[in-house]
Amino acid sequence: MTRLYLTTQPDPAPGMDGVLGAVLAGTEIAAVRISRGTGSLDDYLCYARQLIPAIQRAKAAALLDGLPAHVAALGADGVHMEAHGLLQETIGELKPEFIVGVGEIASRHQAMTLGEAGVDYLMFGDLAPGPDMPDSSDITEIGAAELARWWVENFQVPAVWQSRNDDMDPQGCEFLAMGPGLWNRSDPAEWLAGNVRAGQ
Repeated sequence: MTRLYLTTQPDPAPGMDGVLGAVLAGTEIAAVRISRGTGSLDDYLCYARQLIPAIQRAKAAALLDGLPAHVAALGADGVHMEAHGLLQETIGELKPEFIVGVGEIASRHQAMTLGEAGVDYLMFGDLAPGPDMPDSSDITEIGAAELARWWVENFQVPAVWQSRNDDMDPQGCEFLAMGPGLWNRSDPAEWLAGNVRAGQ
């Protein structure tokens, strides 16, 4: 059964803690990645401190965005890294006590290298399009969705599919990541709970 993974809005937003709390109360969530936007580090750390307790009360894992050095100090459960980040150092510093996941995967070779490195999950479908790449299918040589399905069929490390446009198809992955578009809905908690019920 596919489990849900949330990606928050990338910058602090008024009332985000309450909206997130409602989503967590209405739907079982496995993990929440606290996205980092363009604000200062201090603003992000404040944002994370505000959200982490509610996430953990809901028995979900609270993941920081690309800041492994702050995981323990904030009491988070782990970190989400980009494929080109300081991944090997992060794994050495945080595992096995903390979760280390990775995204922005662009090829089969890269996915295998990251899987062998000892990460806890690989996220597919999150590589941002560039000016010559209008959608995710052009970002890799085989397409983001096909890459995800290939990974799931051949490897044991769990896969997360980053939904685009609130699509609830996990592409065969163990986890489906929702957001940040989810938060633009008038009632994110009711929308997500309703879609989960409809898919059962």
